Amino acid sequence: MTDCWAAIELSSYDVSLHPDGGLDGELFARRNAIELRLKPSAEDEEEVKLPSLPKNIKLGDDSDASSEQQQVEQFLETISGSWPSEPPETAHAPAPADDALFDRTKPWFIFVKSNTRMEDWYLALVHHSLHPSGTPPLQPLVPIFTTDDMETLVSTLDSQPDPIPMRWLNALLGRLFFGVYKTASIEEYIISRTMRKLSKIKRPSFLNDIVVREASVGNVAPLFSKPMLKELTKEGEASVELGFHYKGEVRLTVQATASINLGSRFKSYTVKLVLAIVIKELQGNVLVRLKSPPSNRIWYGFTSMPKLELEVVPVVSDRQIKWSMVLKPIESMLRDVVQDSIVLPNMDDIPFFNTQGYRHAVVFSRTPFEKNRRRSSTHPTSMVPTRQG
Repeated sequence: MTDCWAAIELSSYDVSLHPDGGLDGELFARRNAIELRLKPSAEDEEEVKLPSLPKNIKLGDDSDASSEQQQVEQFLETISGSWPSEPPETAHAPAPADDALFDRTKPWFIFVKSNTRMEDWYLALVHHSLHPSGTPPLQPLVPIFTTDDMETLVSTLDSQPDPIPMRWLNALLGRLFFGVYKTASIEEYIISRTMRKLSKIKRPSFLNDIVVREASVGNVAPLFSKPMLKELTKEGEASVELGFHYKGEVRLTVQATASINLGSRFKSYTVKLVLAIVIKELQGNVLVRLKSPPSNRIWYGFTSMPKLELEVVPVVSDRQIKWSMVLKPIESMLRDVVQDSIVLPNMDDIPFFNTQGYRHAVVFSRTPFEKNRRRSSTHPTSMVPTRQG
């Protein structure tokens, strides 16, 4: 049973997480709170008092009543500074009026013990603060992915012949893929990574000012198969080899300037090009490796040159040229990019935490950690008594 102390009109409040500026991985930590703050437009309206309800009014059954009650009490202690004590004989009397409950200028803070439930609370509060009360609570705020694409993934997984069960991994990665494949962030990430790769390789002499303008990963998720654990050591080295297969349409729109020289008899000229690079299929075995600490990166690369089906298509140019003399060198350049960056012994990497604040610092040394561990074992800080042998 849960007590109801007050009702809040969410349409008058902005919902955010407190404190501001937290890291993505710590947004829903238990020490953080969901903040409800009155919208500036609502401050000018006539003040509406929050209804204070009798404490003995119940809101249905709840098997975790004591835990919920403690959360309510902690919440009210936070906003009001004190909790009104009641003698046992008045436990079911109407709750005393608290001025903080009626002061709409003060924010509300909601603390949730479970970080997953805190995310549910936050998204639900944001939904109801932005939409009318009649809006279905499960209706997405923004369409994230196309349901047809997800149905294609499910049907592909159901028909995939694989003696080693990989449906769970492909389903999970496919769901993650559909969570980001239409976002601007993934497009910016692909463009920046591609530009860095292009800047490090030898380009055809007639191509200048290559710029990737647009990127799209298509609507088909990659599939993995036949995983094999290659190495796992006590020092922390780990490597896994698995099959990778992508058959879709990754499209990059590239702008470049081509300087065409047809020999001494003809005058050279410059052509501005807009090309579409389409990767239709990529298949091969991938080695994923994690080195021992202090490495903080996931390394990956194909064990051999993968099967790569790509096409370079002209989108627009300001002059008519013979496309074969331009497209074939570009296609060869792209294959060199794959060979020089993600085919063993060459590997690419993804950092799994940011070390910008303490790079080259003593935190990467194991010696201070061992000293701290010995010091903590000599002077334990735990308040739990230990059994003496």
